[in-house]
Amino acid sequence: MPRLQDKVVRSRSFAEQWFGTTPTAGVALKRGALFRDDSRRINGEVQYNNNFGGFDVVIGTQYQRDMANSNNTYLFDRECDIIINQVGVYTQIEKELPANFKVIAAASRRPARPLRLQLYSKSGPGLDQK
Repeated sequence: MPRLQDKVVRSRSFAEQWFGTTPTAGVALKRGALFRDDSRRINGEVQYNNNFGGFDVVIGTQYQRDMANSNNTYLFDRECDIIINQVGVYTQIEKELPANFKVIAAASRRPARPLRLQLYSKSGPGLDQK
């Protein structure tokens, strides 16, 4: 039968870690980090497909808004909200070619402008707006 001391030590070991300063003395440190996350995300996409003159065409756009909120537990969001907006546009054009025809093609993707982090102050104008 386990001793009472063993039961107490076992139950406390999940919440505390013993940091010994000497062989007989020490400090009980709490385990784990306070990690709260109340972030939200909004996503949307619109796509259009059609056939024009033997070409298959696909065009579309995407939108994403991230609203990070950690209640200041792992992000610096005490003074302002962290909001990231992203927009993308794409086009795809296909054409079936004869079997003896070879094509080498390349594609590129570049955002219209670099990703911009917007900080909205909870008490006034945004930090990035002076």
